[in-house]
Amino acid sequence: MSEEVKTVLDELGSKFEDFKSENKTRLDEIEKKGHADPLLQDKVDKMSDDIAKLAEVKQAHEIQQKNLEEATAKIESLETVLARPNASASKDVDIQTKAFGEWLRKGEVDEMERKALYESDDTLGGFYAPTEYVADLIKSVTEISPIRSIATSKTNR
Repeated sequence: MSEEVKTVLDELGSKFEDFKSENKTRLDEIEKKGHADPLLQDKVDKMSDDIAKLAEVKQAHEIQQKNLEEATAKIESLETVLARPNASASKDVDIQTKAFGEWLRKGEVDEMERKALYESDDTLGGFYAPTEYVADLIKSVTEISPIRSIATSKTNR
């Protein structure tokens, strides 16, 4: 709890105690005389207004604290989600890697796993490979090839 909230609570407590004693005096006067002294009535009304204002300040602080806790919880959950690798993407990569490994070992793949593999046209020397593997191959060829540094490539559209 912040110092400001503690100060408000202490002030609220002391003003309420003062209000109770003054209001008791006012009620005693009403019992004895049938009415209260107007100055005492004004003093009690002013104290009541002060207590209401302090209660509003306390409530505003409580709302701010609750909003801060909710925002902190949201930020923490977002940080947790951002810190985790994308679960669906890793699942796809695992399927592709498994299917590629099985194709390398056995030369054949289940029909469902075949869909997970990258497939090119057989006339170009078709292959099956996970897209990450293909990207690494292309990167390696680009970095290693001596001609690549002086040649340009154009794609047909």
